[in-house]
Amino acid sequence: MSKKYQKSFLGVKNAGFTLIELLVVVLIIGILAAVALPQYEKVVWKSRAANIKILLQGLVEAQEVYRLANGSYATDVKDLDWEFPQEGPFQTSISNDNYSLTFSNIFFNEGPYSGSGFTYVHMSRALNVKNCIVCVENTFKTGDFCQKLFSGTLIRNVYGKRYFLLPEETCS
Repeated sequence: MSKKYQKSFLGVKNAGFTLIELLVVVLIIGILAAVALPQYEKVVWKSRAANIKILLQGLVEAQEVYRLANGSYATDVKDLDWEFPQEGPFQTSISNDNYSLTFSNIFFNEGPYSGSGFTYVHMSRALNVKNCIVCVENTFKTGDFCQKLFSGTLIRNVYGKRYFLLPEETCS
């Protein structure tokens, strides 16, 4: 090739990037990914939690309908006239001793927040709250579901679980 052709190619002598420039770009992309990935995971779990809170509202409504029809809350989810969607990483349960506590629960059963979820407290003398949604996590977990994801305030550590009041919830 002639020198005249090399100089006129894109108006510069060398049209490529240096290895250092490529490494700097890859490093910047890596730093951005390292910062964005935890935030992405937090948003994903918040949306999953919003989904189970909606399911919990359906469970609570079914419990109230059952109480109006039978005079007390149900002791088993199967007793309720409620379709629980079985797909998803969550499970539901009811705790009812008709004296000191009545909970309707939906928890994650897999993933980093397994055993964490939400409970509607119909009545609880141990927690001293009733008629509200509280965030719950197992005591063997590190405590980052309710506190870090939802800015919950610890109500009580009892029955092997930590119960947190959510900022947007008002209890009676």
